Amino acid sequence: GLAIAYVGARAIVEMTFAGATFVPFDAAPSATVVGFAFAVSLATGMLFGAAPAVLASRSDPIDALRGARAATEFTGRIDAPDTDSVFFRVFPRPFFRVFPWLTFRVLLRPRALVALQVALSLALVVCAGLLARSLQNLQRQDFGFRTEGRAIADLAPSSLSAIAPDGLEPIYRRLPERLKEIPGIAGAAFSLYSPMSGDNWSSRITVDGRATSERLSASWNRVSPHYFDVIGTPVLRGRAIDERDRPGAPRVAVVNQTFAKRFFGEGDPIGRRIGFAGRDGSGPRVYEIVGVVGDAKYQDARSPAYATFFLPFLQDRDDPLSVPRSQYPHAIELRLDRPVQSLEPALRHAAAEVDRRLVVTTVMTMARQVELNFNIERLIARLAVVFGSTALLLACLGLYGVTAHSVSRRTREIGIRMAVGASRGRVVRTILGGALAQLAVGLALGVPAALAAGRLLQSTLFGVGSSDPTILAGAAAVLAACALIAGFIPARRAATIDPMRALRLE
Repeated sequence: GLAIAYVGARAIVEMTFAGATFVPFDAAPSATVVGFAFAVSLATGMLFGAAPAVLASRSDPIDALRGARAATEFTGRIDAPDTDSVFFRVFPRPFFRVFPWLTFRVLLRPRALVALQVALSLALVVCAGLLARSLQNLQRQDFGFRTEGRAIADLAPSSLSAIAPDGLEPIYRRLPERLKEIPGIAGAAFSLYSPMSGDNWSSRITVDGRATSERLSASWNRVSPHYFDVIGTPVLRGRAIDERDRPGAPRVAVVNQTFAKRFFGEGDPIGRRIGFAGRDGSGPRVYEIVGVVGDAKYQDARSPAYATFFLPFLQDRDDPLSVPRSQYPHAIELRLDRPVQSLEPALRHAAAEVDRRLVVTTVMTMARQVELNFNIERLIARLAVVFGSTALLLACLGLYGVTAHSVSRRTREIGIRMAVGASRGRVVRTILGGALAQLAVGLALGVPAALAAGRLLQSTLFGVGSSDPTILAGAAAVLAACALIAGFIPARRAATIDPMRALRLE
């Protein structure tokens, strides 16, 4: 257990902080946590170890002397618990006066415990299925850009700030051309921040045709020519930002579909204007909308795409957004036509050739950048699968143990049945029927528990209902299959009993 705790804690930390360069704590289990787990294990062992001893202590000695089965279950009343038992020294006597029948006749009976195990297993397996389906939906949704054959390179902002604004234009013009000279790179662009990087810039705006008193805001990004083609976001109307959008040219903007619908409704946004208020409050600086692109997600995978507009680099050297650093790109987007060996060194070398102050910090595929957004969801889903599988295993072991114990107690009865003509198939069906009856009780208890657990998870799910019938049916089918296997082994063993040997046992 200690070994599993140590390895499991390290695995959880690695899943949670995947891609991180710094982990703020040690993964080794602390003495407090280990002590707590040991105390809980000890208490559990005392409780469930003493209970069968209490039941056995209530057996009638006369029945034992007459040759009755030693494993006969207690069926009498519990009015006066044995005060000499260790079990009753641990737990107070009044508890059993109030709940004697519930405690011993129901909760501590093996069949009842197995039914509860099945119920809890169903709830955990359903939760694992819901979380796994939710994670799958998150990862496979349409983000509005392509991840296949795309890569992202991050630039160090501190190195870029040393470049004067007047020196940016030749660098930006040369950078994509130099990157496309690397074998395997079919297209290159850069932006203030890249899709699903977790970043988002927003600002107050004015919109043509809307009252200036309205408090309007939207997200925005600066991008280079060919940016939308490189990341795979389609241009739905008009044109994208290209080489003509340079210093001195008319100020233009491209908006996404959500922006167009929110601020222009069913009208055509092409040719309409949006603006920002100047730093000195002298009035908005106006940009003409020249294109509409598809929606793409940049920050939150669970929410719809934000209303976003895109501006060209370098058109506003006296930046009206009061954010001069927006002129410096933080990410380079690449479209690859084939796998590139040693991509990161090649990019660093190419960037240094363009300007030695361009420092590439990290390089990863677009798919990897998207994947890093779901570390917590992936961790929770995997833990749920582990816990559900463990509960399923325990339920199967419990069902197997109770069924095998029942067969051992009924050996003589089975021998008599077979001696008077019962077939082996009939014996298997009889034993298996008892196991399936426990399964049915467990499923009857587990379905409401699973539905309640699903409702508790509803706020964390994406694209799947809390009571998804396919997941519920699938979990029940898995439990039923495992129960059949667990019950069939002792049932088949019972069918191989020799009637004559069974009759001589007692």
